[in-house]
Amino acid sequence: MDNKPRRLLIFDLDETLVHASELPLAHPCDFEVAPYLLYQRPFARELIDFAAERFDLAVWSSSSAAYVAEAALTTV
Repeated sequence: MDNKPRRLLIFDLDETLVHASELPLAHPCDFEVAPYLLYQRPFARELIDFAAERFDLAVWSSSSAAYVAEAALTTV
């Protein structure tokens, strides 16, 4: 068993894991956090799954706490 501490990998939520827009794009949004329509970035789920096996994960954003809580929980 490896007791070495895992490194912390911090993802920036906006424009890395999700794209937020007040206007709809050409395809349906993945979820909504009013007034924003959120579109999960391609392969974001796979990236998170891959990273979670190797690192401790955290999400950072300069957005409001309410937005981050809903967007991060829906994405992660």
